[in-house]
Amino acid sequence: MKSAWVDRDAQATIEHYAARGIGADLALRVYTTRLLGQDPKLVLHGGGNTSVKTRLRDLLGDETEVLCVKGSGWDLADIEPPGLPAVRLAPLRRLAALPALSDEDMVNAQRINLLDAPGALGTEEMREINSGCMKMMEVGVRRATENGDIAPHSVTALTHLLYGGLCETAMAVARAEDQQQALDAGITELRGLFDALATAR
Repeated sequence: MKSAWVDRDAQATIEHYAARGIGADLALRVYTTRLLGQDPKLVLHGGGNTSVKTRLRDLLGDETEVLCVKGSGWDLADIEPPGLPAVRLAPLRRLAALPALSDEDMVNAQRINLLDAPGALGTEEMREINSGCMKMMEVGVRRATENGDIAPHSVTALTHLLYGGLCETAMAVARAEDQQQALDAGITELRGLFDALATAR
C-alpha cells in the first residue's frame, strides 16, 4: 500500500483548522481520515472508524484528556472536526474496573461523557431527541393557551420560536467569554419574551 501522506497538505490542514480553534492533533486526524476514506480499497461506502487522543477544554474551561472518535453519519472521505466528537477518557477508563458492563450501560456512559453530543450521536438521532423536547414544550404551550395564561397563537409556530430561542441562548452562553454575563442577559431577554406573551392576552 502506497502512502498518500503529503507534508505540505498536512501542514495546510493544521493551519486551516487552527483559524477555527482546532488543535493540530485533531486537524491531522481529519487529514488522515480523509486519506483513508478516499481509498476504495480500504473502506466501503465511507465506513470505518478513526480516533485520536488529545486534550481539549470543556464548557467550564478545564483542560481534559479526551478521545476524539468518528461518530455515526459521517463519511471518512470528507469528514470535518465535528465528526470526531470528544469523549472524556478518565471516566471511561474507570469502567474497566467494573466486574460487568452491559451494552446499554456502556453506551450511556459514553454519551454522558461527550463534549459534543450531536457529532457522536448523529444528526438524525439528535433530531429525534430535539423532536421529543419540542413535543413536551408544545404540550406546555397548548395548555398555557387553553388556560388563558397567554394569548391565542399558533401553538406549533410559537413552540418552534420558543425552543429555538432557548437553544440559541444556550449556544451563546457556551461560546461566550463571560458565560455568567451571557447567561444573565439571556435569562433577562427570555423572561421579557415570556412576560410579553402573558400580558398580550
